[in-house]
Amino acid sequence: MRDIRPDGCTLSYRPTACAETACDITYTATPPHAVDVAIDATTSRRQWPLGSLALFFATIVKAPIYTGVTFRGHDNARHPKASPWVHFNGHAQTPGRVVHPSGLPNPGLGRPEPPPPTYYYADSSTRFDEPFYFGIVEDLSYAVLFPASQRQYVRFVVNPLAPAFGGPAWGFFWVIPSPQAGRRYRLTMRVLLKPSLRADDILGAHRAYVADGPDVEPQ
Repeated sequence: MRDIRPDGCTLSYRPTACAETACDITYTATPPHAVDVAIDATTSRRQWPLGSLALFFATIVKAPIYTGVTFRGHDNARHPKASPWVHFNGHAQTPGRVVHPSGLPNPGLGRPEPPPPTYYYADSSTRFDEPFYFGIVEDLSYAVLFPASQRQYVRFVVNPLAPAFGGPAWGFFWVIPSPQAGRRYRLTMRVLLKPSLRADDILGAHRAYVADGPDVEPQ
């Protein structure tokens, strides 16, 4: 931990052995109910056999197992009379724990060939339309909001039961296509924790966040 300030701090992670990637995560409190987060990643690795770097971030929540998250999207196909809101806990027409953005032709992450016998974060048929999700933790609404410019680079992940912790994990992948050695990449987001928010309240909070134009560097 470094750069400790009254309104936040930065956590620094040393380069990993395989990905050779260092990561700094800066947290800044945004009163009264939000924390703005900036994630900076740099790799020294020059070859990526699967074509991308995917960094995974998860929050273990104090909620009943198989509690999922809610976002705007659809499962497999759109139905004119269906609600735009989807509640997702890993079960879908095609079960899986990863939710991709809608409209991308090949949103799946690269995998080794032949594939391993099990793939913990299998792809779901569910798709999200706008880059935010939220869940309920006791009497609090917990939401993660991403800028519109980062929509194609994030994937939502729900592990309905994290065995080591006895509860669900809500998280996301940050996908960096064809990363270049020595280049700094940044993802920004806002985490919102507030009592008793409705889905439309969180939609409004996300659109206000997008309208504020958070500082994001292109991938």
